Amino acid sequence: MGRFANTWRLTKNSWSLLKQDRELLWLPVLSMLTILAIAAAAAVVGFVTGSFDTSGGAESVQGSAAVLGLVFAFVATATVVYFEGALVAGAHERMTGGDPTVRSAMGKAASRLPSLLGWALITLTVGLVLRFLRERPGLAGPDAHIPGRGGVGRGHLPRRSRHHHRRLPVVRQRQALHVAGPPHVG
Repeated sequence: MGRFANTWRLTKNSWSLLKQDRELLWLPVLSMLTILAIAAAAAVVGFVTGSFDTSGGAESVQGSAAVLGLVFAFVATATVVYFEGALVAGAHERMTGGDPTVRSAMGKAASRLPSLLGWALITLTVGLVLRFLRERPGLAGPDAHIPGRGGVGRGHLPRRSRHHHRRLPVVRQRQALHVAGPPHVG
């Protein structure tokens, strides 16, 4: 079965699951509302403490702003991962014959909270490293492929390897960063 056929089958199964449990649509909405509350809290704390005072330019941003940013980035990432885990738990409950509710899905995700927090830490760390490398391409070497930055152009390859360029496999970002996936919730 081809990639498109698998995607289409998964889409149809997801849609039928969603029609059975419209209540699970509240999980992404709750996630978004929680993220907005976290962003508002970060802004209030940042402005009250003066951490975001950039009157001296971007170079003068205090270390406390970086720490505050990392803390709130982790909390936001953990929130998204938690609600994704809850959605997966609800879908799993439906597929195994149960009748999931928002409460039962969130309870199942809460029972796996240490694993979900670990996954959030991994997700945040990889995201920050990739962003750092994307903004400073010289650190990874002149011809390094950094996902999201585009491939190495033919003109950038050493002269002796230009004729081999067409035979090199193209690796997509999701294949280059393939990880087994979030911890199983179920």
